[in-house]
Amino acid sequence: MLLSRNKRLRQIALVLQTVNLAAVKAWVKNPAEGRVIFNKYFHTYLDIVKGDGVPWAVKSIFEAFPEAANLSVTLEHKPGGGIATNVKQLAYLAIITKALAPKRIFEIGTFRGRTAVNFALNSPSDCEILTLDLPVEDHRGMAHAADRTIKTVLGSQVGCEFRDHPIASKIQQLWGDSIAFDFSPFTESVDLVYIDGAHHYQAVLSDTKEALKLLRPASRVAILWDDFGNFGDYFDVIAAILDSPLKSSVFQIEDTELAVYFREGRQE
Repeated sequence: MLLSRNKRLRQIALVLQTVNLAAVKAWVKNPAEGRVIFNKYFHTYLDIVKGDGVPWAVKSIFEAFPEAANLSVTLEHKPGGGIATNVKQLAYLAIITKALAPKRIFEIGTFRGRTAVNFALNSPSDCEILTLDLPVEDHRGMAHAADRTIKTVLGSQVGCEFRDHPIASKIQQLWGDSIAFDFSPFTESVDLVYIDGAHHYQAVLSDTKEALKLLRPASRVAILWDDFGNFGDYFDVIAAILDSPLKSSVFQIEDTELAVYFREGRQE
């Protein structure tokens, strides 16, 4: 039931597996926000049993990247924007960046640019961060949508957090719909891809397949996805990854909605 395409069935499964009095009270008091608590409890369960009950592994950041134990990172986390990356997850993104020491990062989904800033702060001085988002006119075309997330995106300015930042020179803004975007100029030249654009099935599956083509051969490289392990509104992220060529190689970082595909390097 937990991996059903039917949202109501997934929510029933989560309630059955994580139900407790505190969760029920939160749900009754604020149904829209209270539903999230069951997902959080299930993440805690997955951390304890290391993914038992789901078709992917769950690892701590230190299991996935042992060198993280000796790394220091710089973290920039500001209020505002309506959609905020969890500070722990933001720190893990910074740690992974520091561990990989990438020469080029490709981010799909810029929003305010907070993750792009943290990629820039924790990557080598000569690293290039490419970040892709919809053109302003395409944002206006979504203005009729009722979805709360879309309305939040529309109320913000793409890349506003890095535009006047001291590290802005490391970041290049690209414009386009990732499903139609021509990624070919960047084929086999990227060390780290971060997928956090459109969250519907077709987009996530397309972004995942394109990300695989972007990875630099014979290098330590990674693909990261946001909103993985969310069995509510963003279940399409799970479904698309499980239907991708990377299905068996993806793991979840514990206590986050961050999924990782990591390749140590191969000989060509």
